[in-house]
Amino acid sequence: MFQALLKRGRVLPIEVPKPKVSPGSVLIKVVNSCISSGTEISSVRGSSKGLIRRALDQPGNVKKAFGMLKKDGIANTLSNIKDKLDMPIPRGYSIAGMALAIGDGVRDIQPGDKVAAAGGGYALHAEFVDVPKNLVMPMPDRLDYPSASTVALGGIAMQAVRRANVKIGEFTVVYGTGIIGLLAVQMLKLSGARVIAIDLDKNRLQIALDFGVEAVFCPSDPDYIRSIMHY
Repeated sequence: MFQALLKRGRVLPIEVPKPKVSPGSVLIKVVNSCISSGTEISSVRGSSKGLIRRALDQPGNVKKAFGMLKKDGIANTLSNIKDKLDMPIPRGYSIAGMALAIGDGVRDIQPGDKVAAAGGGYALHAEFVDVPKNLVMPMPDRLDYPSASTVALGGIAMQAVRRANVKIGEFTVVYGTGIIGLLAVQMLKLSGARVIAIDLDKNRLQIALDFGVEAVFCPSDPDYIRSIMHY
């Protein structure tokens, strides 16, 4: 089967072995996978950077590298780092498709069922995926595959709104109005909250206004926090 793998700034269709169903998991034939543009473009750009640039962006990894130098020496450390940089990285975390097989312990999904699945490292951009049951859900009959494949995005936004425990009429601030932020804006509005949105992108802020937020602010304004507090 083919799978989308990220390697040094390029996403490539690479042929890999088809997975087998695992105990407690569902083997799914992917019909649609969702590309989360912000997250995935950021990953592509990051993978194209050289070793020094990555080190500057991720100082925590520099500390690990020094630890490897002390333990393994410079030649082995450089070889290990190069191997990791050259290793293709699976991408994707939200898909919809058809269940082909179920592993031991799975009860509420049967082969042939339409399903959606979420999870980094599982719901990948690939022809077939093996996903743990707790990350798989049956699709409603009225829902199409492209819409169902966005399940992870909606789930992340919904979890944020749920954990915030917002009450009707309360003010909420959504910091970042990408796809997930805009989903959260709509959920908060439907929950009866009053919403303020913050982002550097004016186009995104305009979309937030179209969705009914009461005010928008840009972090480049040095007084934006004070303005929100006194709104």
